[in-house]
Amino acid sequence: MTRPRQCPTGPVTLGIDISAHQGEIDWTRVAQSGAQFAFIRAMEGVAIDTQFRRNWAGAKQAGLLRGAYVYFRARHGGDLQAQMLLRLLGDDVGELPPACDIETLDEQTPSTVVSRMQDWVRVVRPAVGKRPVIYSGSFWHWQISSAHFADLPLWTPDYTSMGCPGVPKGWDTWTIWQYTSSGAVPGIYGRVDMNWFRGNVDQLRALGADGWPAWKWLTVAALGGVGYWAWRRYGRSRKRLAR
Repeated sequence: MTRPRQCPTGPVTLGIDISAHQGEIDWTRVAQSGAQFAFIRAMEGVAIDTQFRRNWAGAKQAGLLRGAYVYFRARHGGDLQAQMLLRLLGDDVGELPPACDIETLDEQTPSTVVSRMQDWVRVVRPAVGKRPVIYSGSFWHWQISSAHFADLPLWTPDYTSMGCPGVPKGWDTWTIWQYTSSGAVPGIYGRVDMNWFRGNVDQLRALGADGWPAWKWLTVAALGGVGYWAWRRYGRSRKRLAR
Protein backbone atom coordinates (compact mmCIF):
# COMPACT_ATOMS: atom_id res chain seq x y z
CA MET A 1 0.00 0.00 0.00
CA THR A 2 1.34 3.41 -0.95
CA ARG A 3 0.28 6.89 -0.04
CA PRO A 4 -1.86 8.57 -2.74
CA ARG A 5 -0.08 11.56 -4.22
CA GLN A 6 -1.63 14.97 -4.80
CA CYS A 7 -0.20 17.86 -6.79
CA PRO A 8 -1.21 21.46 -6.08
CA THR A 9 -3.56 22.74 -8.76
CA GLY A 10 -3.42 26.45 -7.88
CA PRO A 11 -1.08 28.97 -6.29
CA VAL A 12 1.37 28.00 -3.55
CA THR A 13 3.15 30.11 -0.93
CA LEU A 14 6.72 29.59 0.21
CA GLY A 15 7.70 29.15 3.85
CA ILE A 16 10.26 27.58 6.17
CA ASP A 17 10.35 25.78 9.49
CA ILE A 18 13.20 26.10 11.94
CA SER A 19 14.45 25.21 15.40
CA ALA A 20 17.50 25.87 17.59
CA HIS A 21 19.47 23.71 15.15
CA GLN A 22 19.64 26.71 12.79
CA GLY A 23 21.33 28.87 15.44
CA GLU A 24 20.87 32.63 15.30
CA ILE A 25 18.84 33.74 12.29
CA ASP A 26 18.83 37.05 10.44
CA TRP A 27 15.07 37.32 9.99
CA THR A 28 15.23 40.47 7.88
CA ARG A 29 17.22 38.60 5.24
CA VAL A 30 14.86 35.63 5.48
CA ALA A 31 11.89 37.89 4.76
CA GLN A 32 13.74 39.45 1.83
CA SER A 33 14.36 35.97 0.37
CA GLY A 34 10.68 35.52 -0.51
CA ALA A 35 9.57 33.30 2.37
CA GLN A 36 6.13 34.36 3.57
CA PHE A 37 5.75 32.22 6.68
CA ALA A 38 7.72 30.32 9.28
CA PHE A 39 6.85 27.52 11.64
CA ILE A 40 9.13 27.87 14.67
CA ARG A 41 9.81 25.09 17.14
CA ALA A 42 8.59 26.06 20.58
CA MET A 43 9.17 22.82 22.46
CA GLU A 44 10.25 19.20 22.25
CA GLY A 45 8.11 17.35 24.76
CA VAL A 46 8.36 19.54 27.86
CA ALA A 47 11.69 21.16 26.92
CA ILE A 48 11.51 24.70 25.53
CA ASP A 49 13.55 25.36 22.38
CA THR A 50 16.50 27.53 23.41
CA GLN A 51 16.08 29.86 20.41
CA PHE A 52 12.28 30.06 20.43
CA ARG A 53 11.79 33.45 22.05
CA ARG A 54 14.44 35.08 19.88
CA ASN A 55 13.05 33.49 16.70
CA TRP A 56 9.43 34.28 17.61
CA ALA A 57 10.20 37.96 18.11
CA GLY A 58 12.56 38.20 15.13
CA ALA A 59 10.14 36.64 12.66
CA LYS A 60 7.36 38.94 13.84
CA GLN A 61 9.53 42.03 13.46
CA ALA A 62 10.47 40.93 9.94
CA GLY A 63 6.80 40.58 8.98
CA LEU A 64 6.56 36.81 8.45
CA LEU A 65 3.41 34.90 9.32
CA ARG A 66 4.32 32.69 12.28
CA GLY A 67 3.16 29.39 13.66
CA ALA A 68 4.62 27.64 16.71
CA TYR A 69 5.19 23.91 16.55
CA VAL A 70 5.91 21.31 19.18
CA TYR A 71 7.83 18.09 18.61
CA PHE A 72 5.33 15.88 20.39
CA ARG A 73 6.62 13.36 22.94
CA ALA A 74 3.93 10.85 23.84
CA ARG A 75 5.77 9.83 27.00
CA HIS A 76 4.38 13.09 28.43
CA GLY A 77 0.72 13.93 28.74
CA GLY A 78 -0.80 15.81 25.84
CA ASP A 79 -2.60 18.23 28.12
CA LEU A 80 0.67 19.04 29.92
CA GLN A 81 2.49 19.76 26.65
CA ALA A 82 -0.44 21.90 25.50
CA GLN A 83 -0.58 23.93 28.70
CA MET A 84 3.16 24.55 28.61
CA LEU A 85 2.89 25.77 25.02
CA LEU A 86 0.08 28.16 25.89
CA ARG A 87 2.01 29.59 28.82
CA LEU A 88 5.05 30.05 26.57
CA LEU A 89 3.04 31.86 23.88
CA GLY A 90 1.06 34.05 26.28
CA ASP A 91 -0.86 36.75 24.41
CA ASP A 92 1.10 36.28 21.18
CA VAL A 93 -0.17 32.98 19.74
CA GLY A 94 1.07 33.77 16.23
CA GLU A 95 -0.68 34.46 12.96
CA LEU A 96 -0.89 30.77 12.01
CA PRO A 97 -2.22 27.83 14.00
CA PRO A 98 0.12 25.92 16.33
CA ALA A 99 1.32 22.60 14.92
CA CYS A 100 1.79 19.20 16.54
CA ASP A 101 4.80 17.43 15.00
CA ILE A 102 4.45 13.66 15.47
CA GLU A 103 7.39 11.56 14.28
CA THR A 104 7.83 8.89 16.93
CA LEU A 105 5.80 6.53 19.08
CA ASP A 106 8.17 7.47 21.92
CA GLU A 107 7.97 3.90 23.27
CA GLN A 108 4.18 4.17 23.55
CA THR A 109 1.42 2.26 21.79
CA PRO A 110 -0.22 3.87 18.75
CA SER A 111 -3.49 4.20 20.69
CA THR A 112 -1.70 6.04 23.51
CA VAL A 113 -0.07 8.40 21.01
CA VAL A 114 -3.44 9.20 19.44
CA SER A 115 -5.12 9.67 22.82
CA ARG A 116 -2.45 12.07 24.07
CA MET A 117 -2.48 14.00 20.79
CA GLN A 118 -6.25 14.33 21.17
CA ASP A 119 -5.68 15.76 24.64
CA TRP A 120 -3.22 18.27 23.15
CA VAL A 121 -5.69 19.36 20.48
CA ARG A 122 -8.54 19.56 23.00
CA VAL A 123 -6.59 22.06 25.12
CA VAL A 124 -4.92 24.09 22.35
CA ARG A 125 -7.81 24.51 19.91
CA PRO A 126 -10.20 26.55 22.06
CA ALA A 127 -7.39 28.48 23.72
CA VAL A 128 -6.02 29.90 20.44
CA GLY A 129 -9.26 29.88 18.46
CA LYS A 130 -7.66 28.04 15.54
CA ARG A 131 -7.62 24.48 14.27
CA PRO A 132 -4.14 23.11 15.09
CA VAL A 133 -2.03 21.68 12.29
CA ILE A 134 -0.83 18.06 12.38
CA TYR A 135 2.65 17.40 10.98
CA SER A 136 3.22 13.82 9.88
CA GLY A 137 3.95 11.75 6.80
CA SER A 138 5.16 8.20 6.21
CA PHE A 139 5.49 7.61 9.95
CA TRP A 140 1.79 8.23 10.41
CA HIS A 141 0.85 6.25 7.33
CA TRP A 142 2.65 3.11 8.41
CA GLN A 143 2.52 3.28 12.22
CA ILE A 144 -0.87 4.74 13.13
CA SER A 145 -4.36 4.01 11.85
CA SER A 146 -6.57 6.90 12.87
CA ALA A 147 -8.96 9.35 11.26
CA HIS A 148 -9.43 11.32 14.50
CA PHE A 149 -7.59 14.33 13.08
CA ALA A 150 -9.07 14.39 9.58
CA ASP A 151 -10.72 17.76 10.23
CA LEU A 152 -7.34 19.37 11.01
CA PRO A 153 -4.93 20.78 8.42
CA LEU A 154 -2.19 18.33 7.40
CA TRP A 155 1.45 19.37 7.10
CA THR A 156 3.28 16.51 5.45
CA PRO A 157 7.00 15.94 4.81
CA ASP A 158 7.80 14.24 1.52
CA TYR A 159 11.20 14.71 -0.10
CA THR A 160 10.14 13.15 -3.35
CA SER A 161 11.40 13.30 -6.91
CA MET A 162 7.88 12.45 -8.10
CA GLY A 163 6.75 16.06 -7.95
CA CYS A 164 3.85 15.73 -5.50
CA PRO A 165 3.54 14.68 -1.86
CA GLY A 166 1.81 11.58 -0.59
CA VAL A 167 -1.16 11.95 1.74
CA PRO A 168 -1.14 9.79 4.91
CA LYS A 169 -4.24 7.73 5.65
CA GLY A 170 -6.81 9.63 7.66
CA TRP A 171 -6.66 12.74 5.44
CA ASP A 172 -8.09 13.47 2.02
CA THR A 173 -5.65 16.24 1.18
CA TRP A 174 -2.62 18.18 2.41
CA THR A 175 -2.39 21.83 3.42
CA ILE A 176 1.39 22.30 3.79
CA TRP A 177 4.09 20.27 2.07
CA GLN A 178 7.61 20.16 3.50
CA TYR A 179 9.37 19.37 0.26
CA THR A 180 13.02 19.38 1.36
CA SER A 181 15.20 19.50 4.45
CA SER A 182 18.16 20.82 2.48
CA GLY A 183 17.06 24.30 1.47
CA ALA A 184 19.33 27.31 1.46
CA VAL A 185 17.91 30.63 2.66
CA PRO A 186 19.77 33.94 3.11
CA GLY A 187 20.03 34.78 6.79
CA ILE A 188 20.21 31.13 7.90
CA TYR A 189 23.49 29.29 8.28
CA GLY A 190 23.32 25.76 6.94
CA ARG A 191 20.38 23.84 5.57
CA VAL A 192 16.74 24.52 6.38
CA ASP A 193 13.37 22.83 5.84
CA MET A 194 11.36 24.37 3.00
CA ASN A 195 7.58 24.27 2.62
CA TRP A 196 4.78 25.07 0.23
CA PHE A 197 1.41 26.18 1.55
CA ARG A 198 -1.40 25.10 -0.77
CA GLY A 199 -2.86 28.51 -1.58
CA ASN A 200 -2.02 32.19 -1.78
CA VAL A 201 -1.03 34.50 1.06
CA ASP A 202 -4.62 35.56 1.72
CA GLN A 203 -5.64 31.92 2.05
CA LEU A 204 -2.68 31.37 4.36
CA ARG A 205 -3.89 34.22 6.58
CA ALA A 206 -7.35 32.66 6.56
CA LEU A 207 -5.84 29.42 7.85
CA GLY A 208 -4.75 31.39 10.89
CA ALA A 209 -8.26 32.75 11.36
CA ASP A 210 -10.02 29.40 10.94
CA GLY A 211 -11.79 28.15 14.01
CA TRP A 212 -13.04 31.46 15.47
CA PRO A 213 -16.78 31.23 16.16
CA ALA A 214 -19.00 33.65 14.25
CA TRP A 215 -19.86 35.59 17.40
CA LYS A 216 -16.20 36.46 17.91
CA TRP A 217 -15.96 37.93 14.41
CA LEU A 218 -19.11 39.96 15.14
CA THR A 219 -17.39 41.20 18.29
CA VAL A 220 -14.41 42.29 16.20
CA ALA A 221 -16.67 44.33 13.98
CA ALA A 222 -18.58 45.80 16.92
CA LEU A 223 -15.58 46.77 19.04
CA GLY A 224 -13.14 47.75 16.33
CA GLY A 225 -9.47 46.81 16.16
CA VAL A 226 -8.08 48.42 19.31
CA GLY A 227 -11.08 47.60 21.45
CA TYR A 228 -11.05 43.98 20.31
CA TRP A 229 -7.41 43.40 21.11
CA ALA A 230 -7.90 44.98 24.53
CA TRP A 231 -10.87 42.66 25.09
CA ARG A 232 -8.87 39.62 23.98
CA ARG A 233 -5.90 40.52 26.19
CA TYR A 234 -8.27 40.91 29.16
CA GLY A 235 -9.74 37.48 28.51
CA ARG A 236 -6.32 35.85 28.34
CA SER A 237 -5.22 37.56 31.54
CA ARG A 238 -8.25 36.11 33.33
CA LYS A 239 -7.39 32.65 32.03
CA ARG A 240 -3.83 32.89 33.34
CA LEU A 241 -5.02 34.05 36.76
CA ALA A 242 -7.41 31.13 36.93
CA ARG A 243 -4.64 28.54 36.43
